[in-house]
Amino acid sequence: VNFVLRAHPHETGVGRLAREYLSTSDQLKVTHLKKFLGLKLGYAPVEDFEVLVALENQCVVLNDQLSLGQVVAHFATDADVEVVLHYRLQRPMGT
Repeated sequence: VNFVLRAHPHETGVGRLAREYLSTSDQLKVTHLKKFLGLKLGYAPVEDFEVLVALENQCVVLNDQLSLGQVVAHFATDADVEVVLHYRLQRPMGT
């Protein structure tokens, strides 16, 4: 599957990826993306990351066990437009 993975616009706790456009196996899970982000951005613990998809006026946090194939199949609105996923560090409740 092909998709874009970029920092959430309001994320300031971690940097940006050098390459946002990714192509990977559709079997890869969201939890693997978090490990990838930790390695590329030099951040631990990787469990602090949230991977989101933006829908109109809100963001939906993706479950760690979803495969990227499931994510792309569900959120791709047009075959010619890449799915854009965002990452951020989890925010404490109430902030």
